[in-house]
Parts: sequence; structure tokens; C-alpha cells
Amino acid sequence: MDIRPSLLSYIFAGSTKWRINYTFPELLVELDTKTIKLNPEQVLETHIQKGWIWSSLTLETLDQNFQFKGVFNTQAEELQIKLHNDAEFLRNKRNAEKIKGTLKPFLVEYQNFLQQNLYLSYRLCNLNRTGFVGGSIF
Repeated sequence: MDIRPSLLSYIFAGSTKWRINYTFPELLVELDTKTIKLNPEQVLETHIQKGWIWSSLTLETLDQNFQFKGVFNTQAEELQIKLHNDAEFLRNKRNAEKIKGTLKPFLVEYQNFLQQNLYLSYRLCNLNRTGFVGGSIF
């Protein structure tokens, strides 16, 4: 997703030279001559101040806030939704890795239990075939 201000937004919305390029998982923000790389999780909040045609989009991070004037309303909403969903996806992925690491020892134990259970079932079937189960040995 590549967002730039339109020519008319320079005139009517008072926007400056900026560019937003978002390709998961990297958000590139260009302001005048400065380029900043952000992760979707670094964007704490997005605020949209809507106008008739253009919006002002503010991206809040821990370090600083970025304001972009002259973003089309639909583009601002689309970017806000994508950033929110992708940040949530990355958080869920990280949490899944933590849970996987926690449960891994139990998974090995469960696999050993299943193998033992299969072996015991096999042995019980063999004993049933030979007639040793259910009858008295003495």
C-alpha cells in the first residue's frame, strides 16, 4: 500500500511532502528527506480527522507522532484497519510461540504415553487371542 498526497491536497489541505509505504511487516514513513522504518506493533494508535475529501492521519509511536495531511478518507481508514489487524496478528503469533514453548515438554510426554498405551493394547489383544484373559491361571 503506497499513499502519497495528491496535488490538490497541497493546495487545499496544506499538506507537506510525505509518503507512506506499507508492505507487511514493514511500514516506511517518508517526511521531507527523512525515512523511518516502523513495525506495525510500534504504532500505538492511529487517529483520523476526517474532512470532506481528505483526512489528517496521525500515527502515534513511543518515540514520536507522525501527522499526514491530505490523505484520502478511504486510504486513511484502510491503512488504520491494516495496521491494527497486522499488529494483532504479530502479537498472536508471538503468544503462540510462547505457548508452544511451554507445552513442548508435555507434548513429548503425551506422545510417550500414547506409544505405551498402543503397546499395552497390542499385548492385551494377543492375550485375548491365546485365552489367558478372563480365565483363571490356577
